[in-house]
Amino acid sequence: METPPAKRYQQVHLGHCAFLPPEERRFITEDLIRSTGGLVGTPDEIIAMLREREAMGLSEITLLPAMAEARRNLGDFAEQGDRAVLTCERGCYGDCHGQGHG
Repeated sequence: METPPAKRYQQVHLGHCAFLPPEERRFITEDLIRSTGGLVGTPDEIIAMLREREAMGLSEITLLPAMAEARRNLGDFAEQGDRAVLTCERGCYGDCHGQGHG
């Protein structure tokens, strides 16, 4: 059965931001993730990448792990958080924007 045109977006975006369809797993490699700006590595390697990007002007990141791994990934990141906090242009740590600088 062919997917009706009005529902094709559901097929094209299957798993988007939630899971990786098994038939697409072969396309997602460490090299692909790195080449598209993703962070792959040990906590120390990722912190070093964040520091490098911070020096280039990075001030925010988005964490978007697959749903099956989200709790573990976000928990791991939170545990390492004190080491990975980025500074803003005023030298503040964490989410200072919109909350004043005091």
